Amino acid sequence: MVPGIKVQSFEFFKFFPIYSSLKRVFLNLVSNLSAQELVRIGVENPPLDVLNADVEDDGDDLHITDEGFVKEWLPRVSGALKLLSLSDFWVQSSRRRSEVLSLISAHCQNLIELELKNAWLSGQNMSAMPMLTSLTLELIRLDDKNLTELNTCFPNLQVLNLIDVRGLKMPMIHLLNLKTCHWVVIDSPSYICIIAPNLLTLRLECRSPVALYIEAPVCSHLHLALDHLNAFAVKRFKNLKTIQFECSNIRSLIRKFHRLETVETLTLDIRAGGNSKFNLEVLCCAFPNITYLFGKDQIPYDQKKQRKSN
Repeated sequence: MVPGIKVQSFEFFKFFPIYSSLKRVFLNLVSNLSAQELVRIGVENPPLDVLNADVEDDGDDLHITDEGFVKEWLPRVSGALKLLSLSDFWVQSSRRRSEVLSLISAHCQNLIELELKNAWLSGQNMSAMPMLTSLTLELIRLDDKNLTELNTCFPNLQVLNLIDVRGLKMPMIHLLNLKTCHWVVIDSPSYICIIAPNLLTLRLECRSPVALYIEAPVCSHLHLALDHLNAFAVKRFKNLKTIQFECSNIRSLIRKFHRLETVETLTLDIRAGGNSKFNLEVLCCAFPNITYLFGKDQIPYDQKKQRKSN
């Protein structure tokens, strides 16, 4: 497949094959545009197994988060920009740290939604973006210090998607206005901390964090997918209604929770090769008021009916 670039602004959406310079094609297009509300530019990437291979590419013709390239077009369209999406070419971008976040925060003060994919990002020299409410980072290299900068500079985020963000050792999410969070952790950090007092929905997928701390008292929907969890601490959930567990050792994970009386629906998905041994006594001790228990086949067990029959 020939690499290409996708550009979307308002009603138009076009695809440009790379027979000449991709960047020149885009800059020619942008030169005829005034302020726009939406810009989406993306480079087609190889399959995931190729992306994860140790492949080098000294070129920068497809490196769209390059600061020099972004400086040439972003100021022209940034005034009314509400949504910006940049999907880079990982083979070229993974070894080049980009300062594109600094540029975006300096020029896009009215931005509401930001999506960045396939890049190595720096969070240095960022300005606050109080209008930004939605952030998606996918296949991104980022360290703990730069993640902390995102917490500071995006104080009003309500939606956060961190999908395969690499390089984090002891990551912390501390966002007071966050309502929905989907976090897929590929590495094995020693500690994960989530502090979000207004969080309603949390989906966390990771391998084997040594320790996990969650402070989300009004969370109503929790989805945990992990192989094993050593230490788990939570500031008590006050309104948790539904839980979904994907785990190798369900019994061990259930024992981390202490009598959550608000939980009504529980879904258990035991991973292949895992330990499926647990009993209803253990389950009911942790979640005494569950109404429905779902297994992997999604067939409900109605506990209220079972209690009546007894």
